Amino acid sequence: MQTKLTLPLAYDDLARFPADGNRYELIEGSLHVSPSPVPRHQHCIAQLICLLAPNLRADQLLFPAPADVIFSGGTVLEPDIVVAPRSSITVRAIEGPVDLVVEVLSPSTRRYDQVMKRATYAAHGVAEYWIVDPDAPSLTVLRLDGDDYRQHAHVVGDARFRHDWLDIEFAPRDLVAGFDA
Repeated sequence: MQTKLTLPLAYDDLARFPADGNRYELIEGSLHVSPSPVPRHQHCIAQLICLLAPNLRADQLLFPAPADVIFSGGTVLEPDIVVAPRSSITVRAIEGPVDLVVEVLSPSTRRYDQVMKRATYAAHGVAEYWIVDPDAPSLTVLRLDGDDYRQHAHVVGDARFRHDWLDIEFAPRDLVAGFDA
């Protein structure tokens, strides 16, 4: 049985979508669907989780996708990785301030991550946004400055990036090391 959806969509509408491996997100009530990520993408996320998780503050939690971040009734995103204060975690989703989101670029989501998600994260006060390109490999770190992001760092290949409040250091090439597929 199909359910008719009317625009704009809201968080509760997402519950009606199938668990089919696609990523369903809303930006201002508009539905955005992307396919399941490829193995190289997931490997990069796993490497980042290993780096980030041991270095979080006691009041923070890390979630890999799929984890809904509800920014408003009509804006719900699933970052590849999200770091949020424990106070933003509810039974149904992450709701409230978010400290860091990470998006790993894929050919099918590159523009969406770099333009639409960037603008949405900035509009909803996400303090820091990392864009990782596993194919380059590179890392762009954006920090919120007023109502838009300012580039804090752009690191390519074997160049090292040192993060201040996370107390980690790595090179973008480290995120894809060992992945030969």
